[in-house]
Amino acid sequence: MALYIMVRHRRDKRPNVYTNRWKDDLRLESITTETFLAELLEHARATKAKVYVHRCSGVTSHARIACAVRVTKVDLKKKPHPEAAFEVVDVIDRPPRPGMRRWKIHYVEEPPEIQPAR
Repeated sequence: MALYIMVRHRRDKRPNVYTNRWKDDLRLESITTETFLAELLEHARATKAKVYVHRCSGVTSHARIACAVRVTKVDLKKKPHPEAAFEVVDVIDRPPRPGMRRWKIHYVEEPPEIQPAR
């Protein structure tokens, strides 16, 4: 099973208590989040586990599994919310599996099938 984090699209300008930094539409650089998710991300960092980025749908975009990342740093003491930084290891750009995930910030399920590059 794999950890997926749900992150707003970088062009979603609605008010949000969390900050997400994107390199582009598919590559996430960092997030601020709740302490419990930061602790899960710290565990992923310590175990070198891939974390999958579920980019939520927005005004002009559909939900995507944007990329797989490795956690490079977690700052649990940062205020007002902990921060996690990432290194992108795979750009995936695929729709998520069907399922109700509204109002969640993470979920756990099987890793996505990744098609080899042609």
